[in-house]
Amino acid sequence: MNLTQNNTNIQKSRISEIDAMRAFALLGICIVHFWNSYGLKTGITNSISIDKYINSLIAILLPGRFADIFAVMFGISFFIILSKPNYSREKFVWRSMILMISGLAVKRIYTYDALFWYGLIGCILPIFYNCRKTVILLLVIFFLAITSILDVQDLGVKLLPSVSSVRSDPDIPILEYISYPHSLRDYLRSIISSGIFGTLYLFLLGFYLGKIGIIYRLRDYSKNGSVLKWGVIYSVLLFLNYLLNHITSDAFFVDIIISFIYKIMLLSGAIFYSIIFLKLYFSSGFRFLTFFESYGKLGLTNYVLQHIIGVFILYSFGAGLSGILLSYKILIAFVVFSLQLACSFYWLKVYKYGPLEWFWRSLTNLRIVPFKIQNTS
Repeated sequence: MNLTQNNTNIQKSRISEIDAMRAFALLGICIVHFWNSYGLKTGITNSISIDKYINSLIAILLPGRFADIFAVMFGISFFIILSKPNYSREKFVWRSMILMISGLAVKRIYTYDALFWYGLIGCILPIFYNCRKTVILLLVIFFLAITSILDVQDLGVKLLPSVSSVRSDPDIPILEYISYPHSLRDYLRSIISSGIFGTLYLFLLGFYLGKIGIIYRLRDYSKNGSVLKWGVIYSVLLFLNYLLNHITSDAFFVDIIISFIYKIMLLSGAIFYSIIFLKLYFSSGFRFLTFFESYGKLGLTNYVLQHIIGVFILYSFGAGLSGILLSYKILIAFVVFSLQLACSFYWLKVYKYGPLEWFWRSLTNLRIVPFKIQNTS
């Protein structure tokens, strides 16, 4: 499928499957955030047997995978925007700068929110848009390798010596919690240590999926037996990662290989989970998953709301529930997501966009865009 055909598809309709996938990613992110208590150092307090099993299951199967899906969905969305015939590169960069500045504001709520970095990387994405799909794939592999090297180097701790994060204390006063220096320092240390190009290769992977046209035929792709193939790949890499984590080696090159395989394992898990979701989404027996589309259309608003609700529930300046059983935290995560799901569905019956989506769109266009759906009856 060439870019001209892609442009035709873009003009015809929004890709609902992408919205649903975005919501699926945010469900996983919500669970992981409540699992790690939004950065609180609480551990599994007052644990019972089921909590230990839940903790092990989540630790093995969830962290990183849904964040990868979310980042790739962002990359796909950026690709679709850049594919619009009349959408200028300058406008796209301005759009990304707005996201970056908004991300700085969200840092007052949650340290490891990704919007700042997404916006920053978005500013350079137009450089890669006209690259051939083979070049894009090679760049994905290259930046994945660079990320693994930087991960081993642990540059974040070297450049910004680690200190105890004030946000790890559940009893921190709210005015100290929203302090910028602590949040930005912790976030930059994490970004640099984890690989400064990590987001870039995931965005470029989204570009690659757009270039080869998979995003326009997800139904067909989900039917071709990929679940078994990716399930085997993911299982092998999961087991290999387990074995490598028990290797004690001071060799720099060995550490790079371990880091590289770990990131490939996360990516294969993201692909495996995505294909399972798509098979269910297109199945006649799981039509309720179409409700995820509304959640995904309000993805930015729901993502930020997750932070606000989660932090308020767990910290002492809110409900102060950081010490509750892990099983209860996971239950709360599902309740939060379900409430957001229902609100998103009914919101879009009245309004065209979510509040933050409308704000982002209005600033991008430098004018107030219509917010409410016009009643034509």
